Order: sequence, then C-alpha cells, then structure tokens
Amino acid sequence: MNLRNCWLTIIGLLPATVVLAQIPPPQFETIDVESGLSQNSVYAIYQDRRGFMWFGTADGLNRFDGERIRVFKSPNQLIANSNVIRGAIAEDHKGRIWYTNETGIYRVNPISERVEKVVNFIDSARLGFVYYAQLHLDEKENIWLLNPQIGLLKYMIESNTFNRFNFPQEIGEEEYPVSSEVIDNHIYFQFPGRKGNLKFDLKTLEYSWVFSEFENLKIKKSNNGLFLIQPGKMYLYESSTREIKSIKINFNGLVTDLIEDWEDRIWIASDNGVWLFSRADNRLIHYKNDYSRIKTLPADFTKTLFIDATSNLWIGTDGGGVAKLDLKPGRFNLFPTDKSNYPMLTNYFIRCFFEDDRNRIWVGTHYHGFFIFDPKDGSIKSYQHSPTNEKSLPSNSVGAIYQTRNGVMLVGHDKGVSIFDEYNKQFMPVFIKPHTDIKESTNPLYQIYELKNGELLIATFFAAYKIHRSARGVYQGENWKSLTGNVMGFHQDVNGTYWVATQVGGLFKVEEKDSSIIDVPCFFARTNLRSIHADERDPEILWLASGSGLIRFNMRTYEYKIYDEQAGIPGGFVYGVVEDANHNFWLSTNAGLCFFNRQTESFQTFTAKDGLQSNEFNTGAFYKGRSGTIYFGGIKGFNWFSTGAERNSYPPPRSDIVSILANELHIMNDSTIFINRNLTLPYHQNDISFEFAVFDYTRPEANRIRYRLENWDKDWVTTFSKSARYANLPPGNYMLRVKASNAGDNWGEESLVNITIKAPFWRTNWFYGTMVLLLFGAVVGVTRMIAQRKLQRRLLELEKHQAVLQERERISKDIHDDLGTGLSKISILSELAKQPHGEEFTSRQLDKISQASHELIDNLGELIWSHAPANDSLQKLFWYIREHLSPVFEGTDIKFSITFPELKKDRDVPAEWRRNIFLVTKEALHNVLKHANASVVSLNFSIQNEKLIMVVTDNGIGFDVKMEVAAGYGLTNIRKRIKDCGGTVHLASIVGEGTTLQVDVPLV
Repeated sequence: MNLRNCWLTIIGLLPATVVLAQIPPPQFETIDVESGLSQNSVYAIYQDRRGFMWFGTADGLNRFDGERIRVFKSPNQLIANSNVIRGAIAEDHKGRIWYTNETGIYRVNPISERVEKVVNFIDSARLGFVYYAQLHLDEKENIWLLNPQIGLLKYMIESNTFNRFNFPQEIGEEEYPVSSEVIDNHIYFQFPGRKGNLKFDLKTLEYSWVFSEFENLKIKKSNNGLFLIQPGKMYLYESSTREIKSIKINFNGLVTDLIEDWEDRIWIASDNGVWLFSRADNRLIHYKNDYSRIKTLPADFTKTLFIDATSNLWIGTDGGGVAKLDLKPGRFNLFPTDKSNYPMLTNYFIRCFFEDDRNRIWVGTHYHGFFIFDPKDGSIKSYQHSPTNEKSLPSNSVGAIYQTRNGVMLVGHDKGVSIFDEYNKQFMPVFIKPHTDIKESTNPLYQIYELKNGELLIATFFAAYKIHRSARGVYQGENWKSLTGNVMGFHQDVNGTYWVATQVGGLFKVEEKDSSIIDVPCFFARTNLRSIHADERDPEILWLASGSGLIRFNMRTYEYKIYDEQAGIPGGFVYGVVEDANHNFWLSTNAGLCFFNRQTESFQTFTAKDGLQSNEFNTGAFYKGRSGTIYFGGIKGFNWFSTGAERNSYPPPRSDIVSILANELHIMNDSTIFINRNLTLPYHQNDISFEFAVFDYTRPEANRIRYRLENWDKDWVTTFSKSARYANLPPGNYMLRVKASNAGDNWGEESLVNITIKAPFWRTNWFYGTMVLLLFGAVVGVTRMIAQRKLQRRLLELEKHQAVLQERERISKDIHDDLGTGLSKISILSELAKQPHGEEFTSRQLDKISQASHELIDNLGELIWSHAPANDSLQKLFWYIREHLSPVFEGTDIKFSITFPELKKDRDVPAEWRRNIFLVTKEALHNVLKHANASVVSLNFSIQNEKLIMVVTDNGIGFDVKMEVAAGYGLTNIRKRIKDCGGTVHLASIVGEGTTLQVDVPLV
C-alpha cells in the first residue's frame, strides 16, 4: 500500500474529524493544441495594442482573442525551422507584429493578415553566423538581434539595413551568453564563468561591465530596480539608492524567466515548475504539474512569463502549451476551487453557515455533516456521523449552526439539535419532546432563532419547537403549539410579537400572553415563503423571500410590495435575503445571485460566469457573518464576499471587430477597414457578418458585447455572443458601434466602423434624370390614349346612370306595391269608420285600421332591410328569417322548427334576391297558418350544388294540387318571385296527410 492509499484509509477510519492544512493551489487555465494552439512549446508571449495575445511556438505564431486562435506561419514552410519563434515578439507603430528565427526576420501584416519574410538569413554572407534571436524593438523602431557568437545587430526597418556591434575583445570566441535581458534601454548579458554582467547602452551604443562582484548572474527587471539571480540565491538592486539587498529565498531549478506583479509578488519560471515568492511575508510557494488534479500547471518546464493588461499571468511551457492564472482578487471567493483539493468531501450541497470569532467558516451540508473552513490557510475540519461513535454528529444533514449569546454552539440537523464541544469533538443532543404526528429522523431543520429572553425557536419541516435553558444550564425543548408544518423562519419584533414564515401557510403573526396564544392572523396564505429578514434600518419592515419574488411587508400597516421576475429578479424565485453594509440586498435564486439596489430599485444579476459555484442556490444557505462577510451556498459549494462586490473595481475591457464577412466572403483585409475604419460595399453585398473580440482574458465566458448599427438598430443589442449579422441592408450610410463589459454595466470604450452600401445604378441621380425624360415622352403618348378612353368612360357612366334609374324605378314600384296599397287600405277604412253605422261598426273598422298599420310597418321594415347594402349576405338573410318568421306560429298549438345550414364561409347575395326569398318563405308559412290546419310545421334550408333549397312541410289537411288556385294558396305569386331569381318551385300534397313546398334557387 502506498502512502496516498494509506492516507485515504485513515480518512475512512476517522469520519468525525479530518484536517487538511494545505493551501489549495491556484486554478491554471490551459490553452494547448486541443484548444487550437499550433504547438505546445511556447517560447514567447506578447499582448499588442489592440489587446490580442500572441504566442510564439515551435511551429508558428498564434493569435488569441479569448475565444478563437488564429495561426500564422511562414509562406515558405519547406525551409527547416522557418516557423520556430526565437526571442521576443514586438509590435511597431503600424500594428505589424515582428519576430525572428534562424531563417530570417518576419512580420505579420495586420492588413493582409499574412506573414511576410522581410530578411532572409539563409546564404547571407553579410550577416555571418546564421542564428539570431530578436531582443528588442527600440523607440525608433530598430530591431536589435543577438548573435551569440558575434554580438548585436541593429536592423533598421525603414532603410532595410544593418549595423553590427561586436562583443568586446575580452570575450573569447568560445564564450557565448546564456541569457540576455532588455531593461530600460539597456541590454544585459550573462556569460558563464565570468564575474559581472556585460551591459550594452542602446543610446550611447557602448558596452560596459556591471555587478563585477557577482558571478554567473541572471538579471531581470523589478518594480523599482533589478533582480540579480544566482543558483538558489536572489538579490534586489534598487535603482533609486543603488543598494543591493539579499532576498531570503531558497528554490532549486534553472530560472528561465521572472516577473513581478503589482503586489510585489515575484513569479519565477524554471525547469521545475513555477515559484511564487511573496516579499510581504517571505513565503515561497511551489507549483508543479499534478496529473491527479484538474486546472493544474500543464508542464513543469516553464519558459516565459507575461502579465497582460487585465492582470492575468501567462506562462509559456515547453510541451504543455500556455497556462493562464488570474492574479486579481476575485469578486466572489469560491469554495471549492477544485473538488480534488478536498478528497474527504465528496458532495458540496450546502445548507447553512456560521462565522466564528476566528473568521473561520462553519458550513452545514445536506449529506456529509458540516465542516469548518479556515480561509487563511485553506484547511478544513470535517464532522460527520459515525455509527460506532455515540458522541459523533447524530445526522449528516445539517440545516442550522448557531452560537447563543452565552457562547453555546448548537448544530441543528434532521434529528434535532445538538450542543457541540469543539475541544472534545463531542455532540450532546438537546432533549425535545417530539411532535405526536412526526418522526424526528425525517424532520429537516431550517433555523435556530434566539429570542430576547434567551429561549430558542426551532424551525423544522413538520413543526416549530421552543427550547428553554434551565438555571443549571440544561437545554430542553417542546413543541410550540401555535404552529405546525413547514416552518421556515422566525422574527421577534420590538413589541415581542413573533412573525413566523411557513412554506405553505404564509406569514403568521403570533402574540403570546402567559404562554398562551391570543392571536394568529395570517398573511400571504398559500404563498411559498422561504425565509424572513428584518430590515436593519426600519424596524417596521420585513423582507420575505418567496417563490413569488421578494416581498416588502410593513408589520404595522400590513402594506406590502412584491418584486418579481418582471421587476428584474431572474426566475422570480428567491431563497434568501442578506442585507449588506450599505443596506442593499443580495438575493439567492435558481438563476444566480441578484443584487438589489434599494435606492434605485434596480436589480443586477451574477451567474456562474462571474465566478459563482453555480446558478442554483439552496434554502437556508445564506448568511452575514459578524465580520460583515456575506455567504451564499448552493449545489456545488459556496461563495463569500464583502459589501461592494456588485461594483467592478477594474477598468472595463477593450473590444474590437476582428472579422467582417460580406455574403460569406472575408473582407477584413481591406486596409481602409483596419486603418481608417471605413467599409464600402456594393448594393448586392449587403449580407454582412461581424465577429468581435473582448480583450479581457480573466473569464472569457463572462464577457459581454453591446453593439448597435446606427440608422438601422433602434436600441443597443447586448449579448454574450461574439458575433452579429445583418441581412439585406438597404443602400445607405451606417456606423457600427461596439463596446464590451466583463461584469455589471461597466462598459468600455467604443470601437467604430463606418459602413457605406452603394446604391445600384437604378437608384443614382443620372438614372433618375434619364427616367424623367422617358417619363415625359410616356406622358405625351399616354395623354392621347387617355383622351380616347374618356369617351369610353363617359359611355360607362351613362350605362351606370341607366342602371341607377332602373333601380330607382324598382324601389318606387316596391314602395307603391307594399306601402301604397297599405296606405290606401287605411284611407278607405278611415272613411268607413266616419260613417254613422254605430259604435260596433266603427270599432271593427278601427281594428282593421290598426291591423293594416301593423302590416304597413312590417312591410316598411322589410323594404328597408332588403335594400340596405350591409345586409347583402346569405348569413344575414338566415338571421332575418329566423328573427321575423319564428313568431308566425306563436299563440297557436302548432309545433314549428327552423333548420339552417352551417356556413363555412359567408356568401354575398343581391338585395332583390334576398327580398324574394324572404317574401316567398313568409308567404309559404302564412299559407300554412291560414289553410293547412296543421299541428307540426318545419322550415328547412340547405345548400346543394350551389343552390339554396328551401322546404316547407306540414302535416295538415292537404289539398288537391290541381285545385291549388281555388284553394287560395296564392302559389302564383310564389312562382313568379322564384322565377325572377332563376329558381323552380315543387309542390306536393296529399289530402289528409299534409303538404310539402320545395323551392330551389341558384346562389348568385
């Protein structure tokens, strides 16, 4: 059994307490060939003015924008080592990237985005030994190269010429510098076996020796001077005092690079990993590759170090690609940064917190008891249930950790409450008389709340309990009979009233007198309340976290306000509320942490992309410690932070447009785009796609882009996506504005591109002029044609006028027939009524006048309805028949039914057609009423083969069809109206059995 397995065995035998005293290593993000890097040996790292990261590898130059890697290689790849990057990478004022190797001097043209070979070292007699490494691009943009055998060469870019500066004569032919460093216009060379270092002044162009008291000395730049490095030793040369101070550091390995950050921490690259030396406390930490961990240093042989503009440390390795480490203090501290750091904790489902006076964090979990985490050294103590140890934690589901005002530590779990003695590592259960309807072993505990008198209220899933402390210091509890079921939290106000939040019942106001409940009103019934928080500024206000959002409740007036998803809370489900030092709120949800600014009533959301354990948080896992630190726990661990985490203390990132495609063709090579930021396209290349880059490499997934195309987009578009597309843009002038943010609403400077889409020739001025001339000729030709057509239109108007006259004549005839006859009848009856034939005769005449008046009114209504254009539809005809003919048999014993077809689509019908159909139907029904002596009558309409079929059936006395005229049925008038509509009439009748009248009329 090896040592590691032995250690894991010991952990398994001691579940009650485990201590890990090692500081968790940092989390290195790796970029390698699997990420798109052309080769895993990285010798040079550089960030250009735009913000791109450049990696010089053994097989090409790589450009990284946070999401994409583009590889640049020599156009002639048949020459050996043509793509090996030697020395440093530099950038000139035109944005060209320079590098060298033994085959020549190369540059990447930002306009063409291609590698250009500027100087060819092959077979160049003027340059001598064919091995050169680029050292420096000076202020005048001369490139300084090192030939280890000869000395320095200065390549002047503009003139394409060289100057040569040989090493001093005392340097022998077999002596070569093993290191060189450019610091403040000086180049320092390390020659093994010689005391001191050779220095070259880039201004005076002279060599000199420095630090002659040291041998085999590597020199690196510090924040206020130089680092002097010997094997296992380090010194600091302060430029201001010219003093040399020893740095007490002891490490082994060959130093390949060194860099100092803004906190005076020294990062050392070596052939044995990376070393971190903190000058503040003289602490040395060693980081190496560990195959058992994720996010470890990818390789031990580290070659180069670089700190970018947003304080990320980049480490080039030989064989492991590039490692990246964020040096900035995090907005949100995270536990665990890597689960492999704590092998004894197999689950990180967090339920509760407590911060002790030593600033240690006590963390209750859902499955594995609780542990004490010390953030100063990363150590933990884990406490879990042991079946063989009766003094161990009774249950591994811990929902509350609380220290009473007299210093007693209480741990609440799903089997009750225990007093914890940390010194003796013992748990002593508090006796609580259980509720009669529950089992303690299945009763999750949510909160321990201490009242003003020192008593404790316990919130559990099944009931609420009250715990008393006797004079002898013994704790005992019993069921608090005021409430049962799903109790989530308590608050005791200034008047001593209890406020109890429940998961199902809502919020209860509980008043107690002489241990008796006197009042229990309820608020927000059936609302899923998750926690309760008393406002730290206003004693009348409670804040309730619920499944419906955040509720502000006034305990005195009972007024409330709900902040939900529409107000800005993602998802609208709130688990907990923590009030920070500025009296703003942090809310835990299922979609991240939400910051609520009470002054502006605005919400700001943070997610896993901002460094949270995940987007999902848990009930009860929220807490503000005595130090003011805020804690939130979720399903994958917990975060802690201080007031002000919502603000970003670092400048917002830069952004730029890195690719433009028009109709799927790459057009970024145009120099006007790169230099002048102008893009001109023909009208048919109006499908444009853009790719953006955000130059903050801390957490690329958290970077957001905000863009707007002026003269097209009404508002800014904000997205995590680094691309945008505009299809079918019309001709015109546009301006694309782009800016970026890495958190919150702190946005960086805008990048701009002016876009012009040219109009097609048919939308130009000369084309418009030509069209005017053509139009003038067309007008002349059309005028004559119009004159000829005027006569035709006049004839059409006359025809229409004649049709109007005919229609007027028809209306006049209808008025005469229907109204004139009625008025004449009334007139005659009026004259008869005047004659002296007695009151009975006069009364009969007046009744006839009244009847005639009603008939006249009905005829007038029918006439108006039939001529109204709004009624020219079949559906309205059916409606009118039902309304006016259904009452025909009212007041009689006749059973009458009407059936109409269901119209899928209404049909337009002319006025005369409608009138005839209505009058025929009316006539037929009145005939039945007057003559048929029937008990059952039916009227059925149907549509078949584009015909309207109307059938009237009765079970009356019937008649001989041959004697229809004598029978008085008046079928002559019906036949005439149906004939005018182009239809036919069918009559069938059997004496004693009834009559059937069928009318078939074409739909027009």
